Amino acid sequence: MTADPGEAQIDGTLTSTWIQHDFDVPMNTSNVYGVHLGIDSLTAGRHQLQTRGVTNDLFGGNGYLGAHRVARYEPANAQTTFRALFLSQDGNPQLDVIDCQVYDISTQISQPKAIILQFGQSNRVGAFGVTGYDAELDKPEFRALAVPTIEQTSVGAETDNTGATYSLASTCGVGVAMPMTTPLPSATPAQINAGDPPSTTPYSAEARYLCDNWPAAYDGYTPTFLLSAATATSLFSQSGWDPTTSPQGGYLRLMKANIDALLAEDPDNFIAGAVWQQGEADQSNHASYNAQFTTMIEELRTAYGEFPLVIAEIGGKTSIGGIANMIAAQQKLDSNSGDADALPLCTYVPRPAGDPGQDGEDLLEDEGGNWIHFRADTNRQIGLSVAQALVALMTA
Repeated sequence: MTADPGEAQIDGTLTSTWIQHDFDVPMNTSNVYGVHLGIDSLTAGRHQLQTRGVTNDLFGGNGYLGAHRVARYEPANAQTTFRALFLSQDGNPQLDVIDCQVYDISTQISQPKAIILQFGQSNRVGAFGVTGYDAELDKPEFRALAVPTIEQTSVGAETDNTGATYSLASTCGVGVAMPMTTPLPSATPAQINAGDPPSTTPYSAEARYLCDNWPAAYDGYTPTFLLSAATATSLFSQSGWDPTTSPQGGYLRLMKANIDALLAEDPDNFIAGAVWQQGEADQSNHASYNAQFTTMIEELRTAYGEFPLVIAEIGGKTSIGGIANMIAAQQKLDSNSGDADALPLCTYVPRPAGDPGQDGEDLLEDEGGNWIHFRADTNRQIGLSVAQALVALMTA
């Protein structure tokens, strides 16, 4: 599980409307590369990153935290320079490029893929975890790949090397694998404009542990995360993950379309596991939640094999009745719960232990009294625990 970084010289030229950075990185047309740019000191407002081979990649301005942007890049011509242009909608770009790495990911792309489904709401995406963010610990993981699916096509996220995106309202599209990073934007263009957080801590922590502890039985396979965005409403609605309607929920159909395309790409590709983290929006449905969830999982397992499943605890204060009820319901799904709802090959991962006197506030973001989203450092711990549980199931 290795990825070779290229050397990059940080240098940039500022004009009134754009910033140009040139990096001394020899590349050739026979390889596939992952490019990582570490960004800091952004002004508010949208900036547009344009690089050779990748265009229309929008990211939000953030004046007090860094950011990471990662793209898959296939050179059309042999070259010795990688150029990144940063444009600004307001004509006054201000940012610092604090890191640039160009990784040869040809091996990861060419190997068969062990697919790990990732689905859930905003805590799984980690889009709101700011407190406790660490620019070094939360860097992207180039040894793993990601196939992102998205919710908001208006703000954009790369799903292939042309920058193309897919809408749930149209024919389900299929993403091309790119380096494991944070391809999912925050929920709305307004939030993006206000400045979105940097790296997606649950994914990066999970991917790093998996790569460091990749089971020997999976040698020669690239861990490939199939990332799904979520909605702010019940994920068992027809627009979400409902498996019983016709047509099925949009997110379920989109995930299955991506799975089918990945399996068709290489007969050795397979589903190695799944991680689910959702339930805050279904607090009032806790009594029927497990039955609905089980129906969805059983359908996916019938179609794609008896893959291991990890359920990560939802956010929110546990003193809130709906949150506590949902946590109690999902805990029953653990294979070792002894409950009639228990699922095979399923592990429930609780949130880290917090201060009993804090009612979970020391693990959560305030967000004006919302207390739904975990802090970045909490998300990192959850990502690590999820990966440990997944490896244990994969090697059982």
